[in-house]
Amino acid sequence: MHEISLVKNQLPAVLECNFLVCHSPFVHADRIVPFNVLIYVTAGQITVTEDGADYEVNAGEMLFLKSGVHHYGRKLIKTGTSWYYVHFTLPETESDAGDCLTVPKKRTDLVHSGIEEALEEFTGQYTGRTAAPEWKSNALFFSLLCDIALHLPRVPSRKASLAERLSEYLRERISEPFDSRSLENEFNLTGKYLELVFKREMHVSLQKYHTDLKIAEARHLLRTTFFSIKEISGKLGYSDMLYFSRTFRKACGMSPSSYRKLIETKY
Repeated sequence: MHEISLVKNQLPAVLECNFLVCHSPFVHADRIVPFNVLIYVTAGQITVTEDGADYEVNAGEMLFLKSGVHHYGRKLIKTGTSWYYVHFTLPETESDAGDCLTVPKKRTDLVHSGIEEALEEFTGQYTGRTAAPEWKSNALFFSLLCDIALHLPRVPSRKASLAERLSEYLRERISEPFDSRSLENEFNLTGKYLELVFKREMHVSLQKYHTDLKIAEARHLLRTTFFSIKEISGKLGYSDMLYFSRTFRKACGMSPSSYRKLIETKY
């Protein structure tokens, strides 16, 4: 069945991770790739054939495709279908059976398990590029794969640190301009101290983190909606669309319109 196995104490390497919405019907690519693929469907259905075996992945279901194995689509993926995907590699080492954890080929019992929320959080962090070192992303994904393999419910996090509360505050105000005075009033601490604490834990300034959140949301809206670039600019609190486009290009290396065209040909 071409299942994947995790090796204890050896991290996977995440190559790409994102959330997509199908804007026009297409058939999954015919390919053999040098990485494993996680697919989690949130709406609609994706049908993939791997090495002659057909898999239908419906909303709330997850499928893993194995590195180096031929897979392709037989049926159209319809407009409105949405899904998360992660491309990743695993260490190629020989290990004892007791040191390995096999991940089920397909999971159909993940509704209300917390896995979707965890995957959404991981994807948001990964695509946002907000101060998560590569090794940390790989470690978080390893933990997520273990939860999927063992079907462990998501455990509520500990009491949030100051940096985490600052992060959440900025996320909730993604459509507003950055305002250090509002931060000082909200947390009753000086801006200098807030900046010091945040940068020490998150490795990025508060203002850049806020801008990164805006750009990550812009990419999400470009991938998953039909909003115009002007509408997206306005939703993110940019009164000047040209300034938004320059900020986006500086962060992503291309204009918003070029990014949207690139995503449309991604799958």
